[in-house]
Amino acid sequence: MPADPEIARSFYQNWLLALGKEAGFRGAKVDVTGQARQRGGVYRVLRFTVQARATLEKLTEFLYKFYSVDRLHQIRTLSIKPTAGSSDLELTLVIEALSLPDGEPSEPPAAGRLAEYDQYTTAIANRNLFAPHKPAPPPAEKPPAEPGPPKFDPGKYAYLTAIVGVNGRPEVWVISRTSGEKLKLHEGDSFSVGELRGKVIQINRRDAEIEFDGDRGRWLVSMGDNLSDAVKLPDG
Repeated sequence: MPADPEIARSFYQNWLLALGKEAGFRGAKVDVTGQARQRGGVYRVLRFTVQARATLEKLTEFLYKFYSVDRLHQIRTLSIKPTAGSSDLELTLVIEALSLPDGEPSEPPAAGRLAEYDQYTTAIANRNLFAPHKPAPPPAEKPPAEPGPPKFDPGKYAYLTAIVGVNGRPEVWVISRTSGEKLKLHEGDSFSVGELRGKVIQINRRDAEIEFDGDRGRWLVSMGDNLSDAVKLPDG
């Protein structure tokens, strides 16, 4: 801005009028408010009041172009009032600009610090400024996934089918009815059928005592029973 306050006022006033016209303001009027205020002998503060009518989209365009130039100015207050039966808004902007001792009346370069204009119109121009605020609904929870078919475990179909003596040693037979696999086990033998794992601890005449992995106690399986139906024996 020029150093001479009168030249600076006239120059900036015309610039605001041209900017309002370019943005689509209607009935725009720019008044100089008060006297230039000198600050520390370094610069002067000039104040202007802009009054106009425009849609929210046109106001967004004005603000975007206002802040897109590299100039020492700012909007101090912005008053927006709706008009009945119209999308127009009544606008009043109070703007301050600085006049520097070595300033020149020339067009400033673009500031280059703003995002693309379309991002501002999407975020601002499509809103109703005077409607009650409605918080965004919480994100919908995803419905729980449908449970899949139960995992098949051959161990649930393993049965103790016989207790025999072989060379003076007791032996239990465990058969998986799904695969036909037959296990012939002695005391101390470990076994695995599907996800069922254990160890034969003691073989009696009509049943066997087994320790299953993950459980320190003993379980009693009677002849003809499913291993999954074993009965836990009391500790000790």
